Amino acid sequence: MASLDDVVKRLEAAALRLESLVKTSVPGAAVTATSAPASSSSAAGGPAAPAVTAFEELRAARLAVFLDLASRIGGPVDEQAKALAVAFDSERDLIATAAASKKPEQSKLQELLTVVSNNMQGVIAVKDTNRASPNFNHLSMVAEGVGALGWVAVVAAPGLTPVSFVGEMNDASRFYSQRILKEYKDKDKTHVEYAQAFGALLTDLQAYIKQYHTTGLSWNPKGGDAVSHKPSAPAAQSSPAAPAGPDPSAIKGLFSALNKDEMQGELNVRLALKKVDKSEMTHKNPALRATSVVPAQAEKAAAAPKPAAAGMKGPPKLELQGGNKWIVLALKDAKLTSYIDNCKKTGVVVESVVSSIEVINCQSSQVQILNTAAIVVVDKTDGLQVYISKESAGHLQVFSAKSSAVNMLIEGDGEDGGFIELPVPERLKTVYKDKKLISTLVDDAF
Repeated sequence: MASLDDVVKRLEAAALRLESLVKTSVPGAAVTATSAPASSSSAAGGPAAPAVTAFEELRAARLAVFLDLASRIGGPVDEQAKALAVAFDSERDLIATAAASKKPEQSKLQELLTVVSNNMQGVIAVKDTNRASPNFNHLSMVAEGVGALGWVAVVAAPGLTPVSFVGEMNDASRFYSQRILKEYKDKDKTHVEYAQAFGALLTDLQAYIKQYHTTGLSWNPKGGDAVSHKPSAPAAQSSPAAPAGPDPSAIKGLFSALNKDEMQGELNVRLALKKVDKSEMTHKNPALRATSVVPAQAEKAAAAPKPAAAGMKGPPKLELQGGNKWIVLALKDAKLTSYIDNCKKTGVVVESVVSSIEVINCQSSQVQILNTAAIVVVDKTDGLQVYISKESAGHLQVFSAKSSAVNMLIEGDGEDGGFIELPVPERLKTVYKDKKLISTLVDDAF
């Protein structure tokens, strides 16, 4: 078996050959594929253009490994990983748009963020439709962690930054990754590497944001209009088949040679480069953290974020009005998940939520969605009114458990264009048939 040094030399030689192919195919050219994106890049200047390149490198280095491991597991895990790749691609397009454009007004910005949000929901939907899967922990890990892509909507505020936001999502997904590691530690190495690869992806995303988007998504103050910008054009830069690019047959031959060596049993490069001695792991050696790219202070910020502070407009406020009704200051542009826990006679209004609204242990409360939301989770709640906007009515999903008197009010479907109120069924009829229990809703009493 070849040594690690031999593998590194082969990779260096391959890199030199690739560089020579590019230079001979495009003499004197810069690292751009078409004239149109080149002008956008030059207009952008500053750190924006490197931010796009760095994100593409992150995708190629970390996401590709994760996709490969997911394909080995197959089934819903592979399906969800492909949906995650689509979400990363849409986020790459948004970063490229920001690099070439001025920051638009809030309403236009929401339109741009909707693409990323919808693709994130596609990742979560795979988990929700495969709850009986034996790999449900895998699906839950990614569904919790995909929220990290919502950092593009986060603006730095006391207690919350894009970096700490991603750290919070990484911590949430780690709950399920630990389950995977515990279950498959001595069974299947592929599942172990799958969980580790996803954690590494989010950790590298956090480092990327710290370098290029510390206080929020970086826009180009001298750029053009963000809405009219076409993200598909910059995406062609990475295509080896572009007319101005190197000869595709030469590159194909190069990688075929590398693959042939690997198939002959030399060494699996990816696995070889992943192995790290315990003495070099920062989480096992606190002394090494002092030299880490992400300092310990950033980790502490990620462990104790205050997402509610960024969602509030003005100082937090809770007051009793009329002697019988508690009012909570409305949440403006809630970024990922809004939690309403252990509240009584409370009203909450949100404009848009990227992921979900969770109402837990509440009594006699109301939630109103002004624009869009995808999921409302109701658990152990008695008496809840959910006011749903026209934009959300067609796709909003409500999951309820151990709850009663939950009503949905749909905008525009009532008399004179008002709200129509519909109760969420509470009663189930369960019968035993063919050696299993079959449950159906009993809603005629409503």
